[in-house]
Amino acid sequence: MTKTFYSEWRAEKKDAPQVMQPSGAGHRAADTEGFFRAAAAGDGKALREMIAAGAPLDQTDRNGDTALMVAVQKKQLKIVADLIAAGADAECRNRDGRTARALAVQAGDPGVIALLSAVQGNAKTK
Repeated sequence: MTKTFYSEWRAEKKDAPQVMQPSGAGHRAADTEGFFRAAAAGDGKALREMIAAGAPLDQTDRNGDTALMVAVQKKQLKIVADLIAAGADAECRNRDGRTARALAVQAGDPGVIALLSAVQGNAKTK
């Protein structure tokens, strides 16, 4: 059986806190890294479970990217849709000042660009 990010996360979860915290006591770097690895790899099952366990959707990695931005750069359309549906902020900016949509344009993925453009359009009409 191939080891997936989900199985790695599940193996680590037995002694990990139930809810990931952005910083402070109880925070484990492996939990945060697992969240970003799942987004990058398109491991929707692991990502949805971590979200259900309370993973902060808009936490950032060492580059200032959110999991949504990582999924965008890896052209993971389903993960992008899952993160947006869960409430990830598509308007967050990374350290370079780029939003997820700007990163999608850079990556050249028309499906992700269309999805993020629709989200951006809906946010402006609210």
